[in-house]
Formats: sequence, C-alpha cells, structure tokens
Amino acid sequence: MRFENNIYDKRIIQAVRDAEALLDSNSQMLNYVKQKNDWRYGIKSGEDAATKLVSPDSPAPVLIYYPKYKNSDQTAAWNGERIGINGFWLPTVTHHPLLVGALIHEYCHKKGFHHQDKGIWGYVKRNYWSEEKSKYSLPYHLSDNIEKWL
Repeated sequence: MRFENNIYDKRIIQAVRDAEALLDSNSQMLNYVKQKNDWRYGIKSGEDAATKLVSPDSPAPVLIYYPKYKNSDQTAAWNGERIGINGFWLPTVTHHPLLVGALIHEYCHKKGFHHQDKGIWGYVKRNYWSEEKSKYSLPYHLSDNIEKWL
C-alpha cells in the first residue's frame, strides 16, 4: 500500500485505487518508466527510477488542505509528510485522470524525484510546468500522460 487515504470521497477512493494499480511493478506505466532513458533532474536511468518508485516505504497519507489563497492553481502538494489535495480545487474536478495524475505526481516527490532548475546563483527557481519538464521530469511526465495507462 503506497497511499493511506483519509478522504472519504468516492472520487478520491477510486483515484487512490487506480494510482496504486499504476505503481504496481508489472504495470504498463512502470514498464514505460523502465524503458525511457532520457530522464533528467537527477535520474540515472529508467530502471533506477522504476526501482525507486516501487521500493517499499511507509504509505503517504492523503488529506484535503486549503491553501491560503482560494484561487491557488496548485492542485495537490507533498509537504514532506503527506499528500494534500487542494480543497478548493477538488469540487471542480470532473475528469478522473486529473486526480490520479495529481496523486502520482506528488507520490513521485515523496520518492525523491523533482523538477527543479537551479538559477545562476544556486537558488531554486519557481517550479512552473514547461514543455521540457513534461518530457523529462518524472513527476510531470507521468501526470501529464496518465490517461495512456488508465
């Protein structure tokens, strides 16, 4: 079990089940991760990335959180202890893969994967989605292409 669901919403319960299935070592998604070897942001190979994703670990609690600003575009977040689903965003979600993608994206962060660029002075720049990150960053790539494996 990779997720510990603490939200009793039918959509979240199903999204957690689907995310668990995608993180199974025999899933199409994990086989794809193994075969793709042009990852960036600190990933050595697809095989290493897949191994890290399926390695045993404590389950990630899934909770609802409410960001300071209601119009925040952040859908979910990993804060080092739990995956939080934005409570302002959740009621607007009508497309199931968005929830699964958010869970997979944040689970990748739990396992140590990132999509950060360091600026010229060594500080981490703000992490916005980009086409390059969608291709080469494990969290973004998996969440952007989640419908292929559902």
